[in-house]
Amino acid sequence: MAAVATLAVAAGGWLAWAGLSATDEDVRARVLSYDPVDARGVATRVQITKPRDREAVCRLRALDRSFATVGRAEAVAPAGAGTTVVELTVPTSAQALNAELVRCSLR
Repeated sequence: MAAVATLAVAAGGWLAWAGLSATDEDVRARVLSYDPVDARGVATRVQITKPRDREAVCRLRALDRSFATVGRAEAVAPAGAGTTVVELTVPTSAQALNAELVRCSLR
């Protein structure tokens, strides 16, 4: 039982570290909306906030009902505006239920 608890704590610590290291400190993003259009894509709106003088890229993935990844795309916020709303369709290989952020970084 103690080994299971130790493993759970270690896994939780790794997940926290991975989540924090997966996003650039100067970029904040969130999915505003998603709409599974059909089996080929999910229409998605992403709000990205970043330094005005830098471009940011956020990677998204689309998930099916079993939480398998069925699509990937990148939302790019160009230099100039601090906060940008990017609209894109995440192409999918099968029917997706949602789209989520994976990672954002500055270029």
